[in-house]
Amino acid sequence: MVQIFVRQLLLALKHMHDMRIAHLDLRPETILLQDNKLKLADFGQSSERMTVDEALEHPWLSDPNLKTVPLSADSLREFKYQHKWLTYQLETK
Repeated sequence: MVQIFVRQLLLALKHMHDMRIAHLDLRPETILLQDNKLKLADFGQSSERMTVDEALEHPWLSDPNLKTVPLSADSLREFKYQHKWLTYQLETK
């Protein structure tokens, strides 16, 4: 049953990300269960996701006074691969 719930959660997140929406407040309290189906709730913190190119043009990345750690397109793309690794881990356990 846990595998079914994890799959439902991952499919919901994939759908949101395909629609370029980031939930930004995912926690047990925002995951609801109704009739053995998971539902995501509380989209008050959600925002439109940016592509890597859009993120690199965003003021908080392009202003050197605001950066705490230098970010490059390569480092942002590396994060994407880490996300895929996590997804793989969840699907294989």
